[in-house]
Amino acid sequence: MDNPEAGQTKKATPEKLKVVERGVMIFFHAEDDLEQAGALVAKLAGVMDDARDAGMLGKLQASHMKARIHSIAGGVATELAKLHALHTECTAVAKEHGVDQVPDGKGGVIPLGGGPR
Repeated sequence: MDNPEAGQTKKATPEKLKVVERGVMIFFHAEDDLEQAGALVAKLAGVMDDARDAGMLGKLQASHMKARIHSIAGGVATELAKLHALHTECTAVAKEHGVDQVPDGKGGVIPLGGGPR
């Protein structure tokens, strides 16, 4: 809802475009980094198997460590889901203000404006 007294309008402005451009790039990198972090953490389970097979860990100890690794990877996935939800909410705000954008894959953004995609 527009609130001109508080300086809030749905009109697109260069300032809003800059704000959204920063957000787009941060969301893009944060989501990608969290996804990669989760995948890397999950790979540690294989390391524990190798450590068990090499005689460095007992079967039960390796199992406990793998359970903790899976829990950590699940925690990363949970936080990634929260970030995706926040991203969706922010995208709706950008659309309402006619300044929605997406990464262009080259370090920039492509303006989409408002409305449904």
